Amino acid sequence: MKEKYQHCRNEILQHSTDEDTSTQDSLNIATSVNDNEIYLNIVGGPNYKGNVYRLRTLSKMFSCSKSVPSTSIAPMEDQIEEMRETINKLNVELLEKANKEKTLEEKMLQLMENHDHQSQEMRQQMQE
Repeated sequence: MKEKYQHCRNEILQHSTDEDTSTQDSLNIATSVNDNEIYLNIVGGPNYKGNVYRLRTLSKMFSCSKSVPSTSIAPMEDQIEEMRETINKLNVELLEKANKEKTLEEKMLQLMENHDHQSQEMRQQMQE
């Protein structure tokens, strides 16, 4: 099985380097080869129980992804930056709402004090 795996990996690398001639491209391809997919293809994927040959208990942790692996981290960095912007925006909104709530509480306290003051004045007037 080891020989079959190495043969498949070499074929993928050879096919990829035939298409791309630059040294930098060859290095990028070598690091982007998905060893998990090669192994899955060799063993035929998971069985009807979802187990992968020779992985035993690790089989449950092994991800059988049908998606093409990303060769670039840039999209993830863009997503992270977008999330940071969203978090900052939400934090600003939260602060604005907290300030508005504080202002409303202060107004409510002032109104209650005014009401109490007016009630006391009316009681004094009625007693006189």
